[in-house]
Amino acid sequence: MTGILSTCAVCGAEVATKACARCKTLYCSQHCQAEHWNTGHKKMCKKIQRAGGAEQFYADAEAKKAADAAVAYCAAEGVPQDA
Repeated sequence: MTGILSTCAVCGAEVATKACARCKTLYCSQHCQAEHWNTGHKKMCKKIQRAGGAEQFYADAEAKKAADAAVAYCAAEGVPQDA
């Protein structure tokens, strides 16, 4: 498995060798995968899949946060929005 995400989505373990079959979210064990499913992943899994999988979903979320921060910074500095 290669990509930006390489740690377990639940415990943060560096060796994440298991993945959700639908969205490819990574886990270190079946225990962590089951725990994540029961604490909310079940509701997000299809949304993550539709967004292109875990890598793309979380990359898009980080890009949106960065863009929002840039807009807020520019607004605070008085930069016109159409500049």
